Amino acid sequence: MWFHIRVDWPWCGYCEIQSPPQRYALIDRRALTELLGISSFKRYQRVHKGWIENELKTAQLGREPVWTQSLAVGHKDYVKGVKLALGMAGRYRSIVEENDAYGLKEPIMPYATHLVCEMDILNAENTILLE
Repeated sequence: MWFHIRVDWPWCGYCEIQSPPQRYALIDRRALTELLGISSFKRYQRVHKGWIENELKTAQLGREPVWTQSLAVGHKDYVKGVKLALGMAGRYRSIVEENDAYGLKEPIMPYATHLVCEMDILNAENTILLE
């Protein structure tokens, strides 16, 4: 299991937790262990590896849309904060709840809205009929 994750996704969070880089770490290990109430990072590594191995054995390995199709995922207050921080860019994004997680979705827009200006020149009013 570890081999496939390590080879297929060398820059994933799992790899950074299980084999932390000496420099340029993205994950704040101390804050993570404190937040989860775990005594040490070494203990967290063992617990985390167990969580992943258990999930791979028991879960269906399909994509979960809330995680793969959202701009932000997490606690409802966090997702609301991201939406507010986006200002006007977050105006038409909706917050959805799925499997005990909240996600900030992209607005769904049909392709036709992008073509309106180009299609205006094809309007009947702009047509000259030839005899």
